[in-house]
Amino acid sequence: MRHVMIPDTQIKKGVPVKHIVAAGNWIREHLKPGDKVIIIGDWWDFPSLSSYDRPGSQDWENKDLDEDIESGNNAMAMFFSAVGKLNKKLDWHFCEGNHEHRMTRAREAAETRIYGSVFSYKRLNLERCKWHPFLNIKTLNGVHYSHYFTDPNAHTDRPIGGTIQNRLRKLMGSFVMGHQQEHRFDQLMTVNGKFIHGLVSGRFYSHDEDYRGPQKNREWSGVNVLNDVRNGEYDIMPLSQRYLEREYL
Repeated sequence: MRHVMIPDTQIKKGVPVKHIVAAGNWIREHLKPGDKVIIIGDWWDFPSLSSYDRPGSQDWENKDLDEDIESGNNAMAMFFSAVGKLNKKLDWHFCEGNHEHRMTRAREAAETRIYGSVFSYKRLNLERCKWHPFLNIKTLNGVHYSHYFTDPNAHTDRPIGGTIQNRLRKLMGSFVMGHQQEHRFDQLMTVNGKFIHGLVSGRFYSHDEDYRGPQKNREWSGVNVLNDVRNGEYDIMPLSQRYLEREYL
């Protein structure tokens, strides 16, 4: 069994999307029927729903929800098109990210809930994917997937941090998450000789994000292939964005 994990793409109007096509081309050439594709969330950026921008702020003007949805939908259509006929034979999953969850917050907020139908997830181009709500954990072949994980023994809903080995000791199982714009992998061997693996990979885009600053907009970007997935164990094969664009466009 092979899994392909697509990290956060944070698509919005005007950002490059050729890497999305490159990833789809790789999938078309290398996956087999029954393999799994897991989009880890934050495919859509949704700047129009950012809680950090308020009326009167510099970034408030020119926000457009329809434009945000269309940008992500178009990129998803390009992705599916690149995968081609194999689409229907793969097992697609989408783990809702905190950026998609902005729609839920807007649907429930006092000042915007009268426009509830505008913030419907049905408007997102995800008809091929099984939808997993924000922070729900989906387990596939023993690997736990979520946009991010929290410490199950801490009184906080913040994303779990620290080294991968620290996270593995707290989560006590193989996990894959996005959210954090870094690329970290490690493993622990248990008393019975079984390995548990931890992967954090939260960037698959080339555009800069202003809030990251000039020094943190150079993190590793790419997708992750999990080969020979069995009972939570696998061999990791990262594919950088640079490699994908060079070899698969």
